Amino acid sequence: MDTTQSPSAPESSTDERSLDRLRADPTSRYHATLEESAKSYPLVTEALMRSDRHRPRRWQQFIDPVDLQAIELLMGFLTSTSNLLEEDDGTSDLAFIPTRIADDIRMSVEGLLSGYLQISSDAMRDIIETELLIRDFTLDLQQIDRWRNASERVLRERFQARHMRRRQADALGVPISDVPGATDYSAHSKLLHIGPPLLFNRSPESGHHAIYVLDALYDIIFHGISVAQAIGSFLNAINRPASGLDATLAALRFSLEDLNRAHAAVEVMERRTAESLSASTVNIFENGLVIAINQDASRADFFSTDRIDFRRFHRDVSAGETASFALTPLGSSEARSVRKVKKQPLSNCS
Repeated sequence: MDTTQSPSAPESSTDERSLDRLRADPTSRYHATLEESAKSYPLVTEALMRSDRHRPRRWQQFIDPVDLQAIELLMGFLTSTSNLLEEDDGTSDLAFIPTRIADDIRMSVEGLLSGYLQISSDAMRDIIETELLIRDFTLDLQQIDRWRNASERVLRERFQARHMRRRQADALGVPISDVPGATDYSAHSKLLHIGPPLLFNRSPESGHHAIYVLDALYDIIFHGISVAQAIGSFLNAINRPASGLDATLAALRFSLEDLNRAHAAVEVMERRTAESLSASTVNIFENGLVIAINQDASRADFFSTDRIDFRRFHRDVSAGETASFALTPLGSSEARSVRKVKKQPLSNCS
């Protein structure tokens, strides 16, 4: 496509221009309840209405069938594992663990869709900590009885995340900082504990930085793989079948690889836009707002883009071909086209 001309509508299965029109169903009972509540309790209701407005758009922008298939298989695996543990008196009191993980995944998806990425992050931290406990059991099955019979003091002194991570480090013969999941746990803890905010507490009107929403989905899939592997190892240690594990891991890995490509494409989209505008930094937000900051950070220019299908953006470009997306200065009808990234391996998009 000639990058000197405004692009026509892309020939993709997703018409990204229609995404902005997706809104909550005004005929639903929930929507009607919120509308009524807002008359008397606007401060309570406003955030709920905002989330209700934006869920349909985020679903179309950031959730793909490959992700849904992967998460569906993961939820099925967790359900079957919980049922399996429930059937045996020796493990029935552990059946809540995979159910808790499934609830964390549901919370994280809801946080992503409603715009509360902090909720998604906190749910992932809980999954990481739960996985540490599962791996601790697998290293030494006697830990199950020690844990189930532990007093509050023993839980504090023997079963906090740092204790379980130390035992894994000793078993693996690596520094504690190299235990799988240690870096992620630290990052999620930093988001959880009180300090200067690293994420918006709620979705701003412009939406989040699109990369952040993709990262939240990536976390769900990535930690889904890790915790499913941990459960599989535990079931093997107690001589129970891990039904559906291979198919679940295959679907999760397929989703993760595609998310990597989506993430890389949006990063390059921002970088190419910055080059075109001679800007130092460009941030693209989920509603199509584009903020370009100049080299000395003395000025910010604002644009809108016609492409907000961030999860599937990378699929519109095939190897050896380029496409375009339009930037429109806010307050002007003038459009400026910017080259879009060629499809390429993630290592070439960094």
